[in-house]
Amino acid sequence: MKNQITNYGLTLALKSLLRFYPIPEPRVFRGAGSIQELARHVASDNLESVLLITSKYFVAEKKIDPIIEVFRSRGIHVEIFSDVPPNPSLDIVERGAELCRSKNCGAIYAFGGGSVIDAAKGIAAQVGSNAPARKLIGLFKVKGRALPLFVVPTTSGSGSEVTNAAVLSDPETHQKLFLFDHKIVPLAIALDPNATLTLPPKFTAATGMDALTHAIESYISKISDKRSEELAESAISTIFEYLPKAYNEGQGLDAREKMAVASYEAGIAFSRSGLGFVHAISHQITAFYGIPHGTANAVILPHVLRASISKAAPALAKLARATGIADEGKGDEPLADLFIEQVRALSIQLDLPTAFPEMKEDDFETIAGNAIKEASFNFPVPKMLNSEDCIEILNMLKAGEFSEEDSASIEFPPVEEDSRISKNVAVA
Repeated sequence: MKNQITNYGLTLALKSLLRFYPIPEPRVFRGAGSIQELARHVASDNLESVLLITSKYFVAEKKIDPIIEVFRSRGIHVEIFSDVPPNPSLDIVERGAELCRSKNCGAIYAFGGGSVIDAAKGIAAQVGSNAPARKLIGLFKVKGRALPLFVVPTTSGSGSEVTNAAVLSDPETHQKLFLFDHKIVPLAIALDPNATLTLPPKFTAATGMDALTHAIESYISKISDKRSEELAESAISTIFEYLPKAYNEGQGLDAREKMAVASYEAGIAFSRSGLGFVHAISHQITAFYGIPHGTANAVILPHVLRASISKAAPALAKLARATGIADEGKGDEPLADLFIEQVRALSIQLDLPTAFPEMKEDDFETIAGNAIKEASFNFPVPKMLNSEDCIEILNMLKAGEFSEEDSASIEFPPVEEDSRISKNVAVA
């Protein structure tokens, strides 16, 4: 009961906050070559030096060379910070901010996945606030203005390129820490399919399922609105059709671009409506066992939807209709069942795991408690799961069980192209 009351209060607070203090949306450059177009946009300002945040892989593979060439052709010094690991920590943010200040960088250009983007957000916030990174954890702790931030996502899944959140880790406890502030939303982004061409199939699958999770959780949220629902529907339809193509034909620019746009749309959607119990459980499993976030989401998603169906069925049924999975002739719960089966079918088609046998039953009570606490205080979930619900899900995750028959044989319906791409995404 206490968790339900807490979550109800959170729902009301988030509704009021987003009504009176909406999250800004970045300018979008889209299409092949938009990486350089974004760099030219950044260089058009009176900059002397820019901090380019990326990974060592992209430096070694010379993926950032075209960006550097644009800046240097405009007489702008480029300082590279490539020490960002998966799950960036507070000390990485401190190091990046120190480098940024010492080189008098006037803007940050981030080229990478969710970890790189989260680190860049933390660095932009710290430089702007001139405060230790730890002091910025929580809600709206960024004082003054964050350093101007521009982003190219190299995976189509995290949605971090459009959100007001950064996930950092404590180097001592390894706990996940959350920085929420509208000031860290990038000013502009590039959705360039060339940035994701080298993403291996297994990461394409995992990050794509992460985007799908964002879209679905935002859709069934208690504070979803017309815009978040439209974006989520578009993203889900796109992912159902184009994620298998991106997975099987990694060099296909069209599928890669469609997935980049879907990730963007899902990111905007969950920025407006929040996430849910899939992420609450996934964060714990990732911390306990090192399972990749997108993979964890893919396996957990149908289980949480099944456990939430008593409250989420109308929204899931609406999604089933909107994405062409089924017609109007069935009730909400049967349609919701079909939608959940479709989600499982996609995950199986992408060769993602169906179980995490390395999980330990002795950890389940702690994982469940932490997940409930996270959901209660952060996510406007349609149904507050209790400890028994969560432990049942964890047992099924370990054993690879599911309450419905295997759905791998489901065929994916065609989707009309005009309904997939949101009209508010500008083409550079």
